[in-house]
Formats: sequence, structure tokens, C-alpha cells
Amino acid sequence: MKKVSIRRAQPDDVVKLVQLLRRAAKEQAEDIWYSTLSINESKQMFHVLTLIDRGFVAIAETKEQKQIVAAIGMSIARDDWSDDWVMQNDWTYVLKTWRDTDVADQLMKMVEMFADEKVDPATGKGLPIIIGLMTGRDTDLKDKLMERRGYQYGGGNFVRAPNDVQEKEGSTEGHSSVAEPG
Repeated sequence: MKKVSIRRAQPDDVVKLVQLLRRAAKEQAEDIWYSTLSINESKQMFHVLTLIDRGFVAIAETKEQKQIVAAIGMSIARDDWSDDWVMQNDWTYVLKTWRDTDVADQLMKMVEMFADEKVDPATGKGLPIIIGLMTGRDTDLKDKLMERRGYQYGGGNFVRAPNDVQEKEGSTEGHSSVAEPG
């Protein structure tokens, strides 16, 4: 059985986390048109460090090699039109070789415990959690995970490509390419 430890990320995890997130972006590019292929390394590292400091980042790490095999990053913020605080995910990613484990479920439990213990001064209650899944792969499996954890379906992410991005003709991979300038 595969063994991991689940813990909150620390600033010295940033390099490993960024490497994991780059794998996630590459996989997403294979999955749907919209992905972040041009990554500004400084901005990405700053964002991860900011979430570790001001938000919530949990990682699953192998006990022997200390390899990060999964992570979830959550922002804590208020909408411009509200005084209520919410937790909203910036990323959730599990390496393919670990998707047959309960790692995602363990990360979710840690997020939920944090959100339930954090009290919003405006409401006196724990923080609501908003999770968006930007994927076209294994959606039924992900829907079942979220429903099993007690989440309500609250809409979906739809992505429209700009006019100058066209679907590849005959593509079975489910992603698009940028059209050549005319």
C-alpha cells in the first residue's frame, strides 16, 4: 500500500509545489483548450508562497522520498460585494499514479477541518468552501468525490476560446491550437 503523510505546506516546499503545478498545467493542456502554458515563474512562486502564508495549502508527501504527490491550494477572501469570508480553491492536483488512492479525500478532509475551525467574524460561523474543477477528464469520478464529501453542485466552469483559436480538425485529444495568422 502506498504511504503518504498529509500536512500543511511550508515555505521551503515552494520549489516542489511549483514543479507539481507545472505537471498539472501540462496535463490540463492535454485535456482542455484553456490552460496556463506560459507560466511566469516569479509570479507562480509568489502566488504559492502567498497562499502558504495567507491561505491554506495542504500537501501529500511520500514518507520515504519526500516527494509531493498531491496538493490543494485555497485562497481565503471576500467577494467585493460581501463582508463574508470564503475559501476557494486555486488548485487541486494528484499525480496520475496516486489517483487510485484516498489522497484527494485526505486533502479535502484537512481543508474542511481548517474551514470549520476558522470563524468568520461577520457570520460567527466556519468558512464556506468553493471548489471548481477545470477538467474534462474523469468528471464523473470527481463529481462523486465531491457529492460523497457533502458538496452541492453549484454550477460549472465553461471556457470559450478567443476567435483566433480554432479546434484542430479531426482531433481526438480534446484540445485546441492557436490558428496561424492570416
